[in-house]
Amino acid sequence: MTLTSPAAPAVVAETVEPQRRRRRSENRVTPGRALTYGVLVVGLIVWILPFAWMLLGSVKTQREILQRPPTWWPQEFTWENFGAWFGQLNFGQFFGNSIVVALFTVAGNLVFCSMVGYALAKMDFPGKKALFVVVMVTLMVPGVVTFVPLFVMVSSLGLVDSYAALILPFVTTPLGVFL
Repeated sequence: MTLTSPAAPAVVAETVEPQRRRRRSENRVTPGRALTYGVLVVGLIVWILPFAWMLLGSVKTQREILQRPPTWWPQEFTWENFGAWFGQLNFGQFFGNSIVVALFTVAGNLVFCSMVGYALAKMDFPGKKALFVVVMVTLMVPGVVTFVPLFVMVSSLGLVDSYAALILPFVTTPLGVFL
């Protein structure tokens, strides 16, 4: 024999009903929600348009790309641009170089930035505050400003035209240390 309480189903029914009401009110379109969606849609269009322009331009002829006023849709489709990209430009080597540089740079950032960040966050040592200030100040320096000094340094080390020239200057970054 089991004991049941007649009040138990009523409690369950009371808790289910307010949830249904909340769901209906959450699905209502309010002016604020409509404005938010409108802004997001406009932002999405602004973000996607350059990619669409690039993709449509990739199947245009050179003459059509340079014509004024520009046309949105290609008047004649051509796949010759892709043939030149993969055939004449040695795309495989370029892609491989990018992968090698990216992997070693990210690995270096993970190792060295983590060590410096840990030392600044958890250890006490003389000059800790000064080092932290240096890291914060270098965050404010635009990367373009450092291109010429980095090239001079890499050139004086004899690393021009090598993977090391692309990897070593960027193994540790101030943003990586800060993060």
